[in-house]
Amino acid sequence: ELLPRTTRESVAFLNERAAVKDGKPFFLYFAPYVPHIPLAVSEEFRGKTKAGDYGDYVHELDHHIGLLMKALKDAGLEKDTLVMFASDNGSQWPKTGDGHHPNGELRGGKWVIYEGGVRTPLIAAWPGKIKAESVSDGIIALNDLLATMAAATGRPLPEGAGPDSLNQWRVMLGQHTGNPVREEIFTQASAPDAAYRKGNWKFVHLGGKKKSVELYDLAADPQEKNDLSKQEPERLKEMAARFRELRDIQLKGR
Repeated sequence: ELLPRTTRESVAFLNERAAVKDGKPFFLYFAPYVPHIPLAVSEEFRGKTKAGDYGDYVHELDHHIGLLMKALKDAGLEKDTLVMFASDNGSQWPKTGDGHHPNGELRGGKWVIYEGGVRTPLIAAWPGKIKAESVSDGIIALNDLLATMAAATGRPLPEGAGPDSLNQWRVMLGQHTGNPVREEIFTQASAPDAAYRKGNWKFVHLGGKKKSVELYDLAADPQEKNDLSKQEPERLKEMAARFRELRDIQLKGR
């Protein structure tokens, strides 16, 4: 009942905002929890896909996102609203019963520091602003959304807010040229594992009992099968030093 109720209340909120007609901006945070476990698929959607309960649950979420998008359009708010859709981690299901791979070719899943766990979808839509079906291969972190939405709405961030947030708005508009806005990113898994990525190179630090490091070229090896730590000692040393620097900043901020 959580997903239908959350959708109904969100649609009602959009209709209320449209009825007011005061021109004031609004913010709607839609957090449906789906397709998190337990996989509580509604009977209406059970068996609708060939990927088991997980696939059915994703399909159910798609349906309710569609209801939100339709409500936005019917309320006449579509062209004045930036919609962003994101996930917090990769799927924990490496493969469903019918052989479907939710994380595609990427290694690992939820809780894991490899790309299947930390590389997630981010979709932005704003008719007339963001070109439909445009794609960027640049690195963006969810913490970048703070500075990005501030730029999109023309409102400066308060002093000290979002020190690690980078403005990616021109990237979304397809207007950015030159060096990437974000060249590096530090990622943390649920386990004591973390990673540092710079461009297409990724340094992996495995903690706990493993206590080892790995190095991957994601451009040539997106599946992270070929550890280049021994072949690239200088790059490994450089990235390890930056990794420790960023990790220390993170620990001090807790």
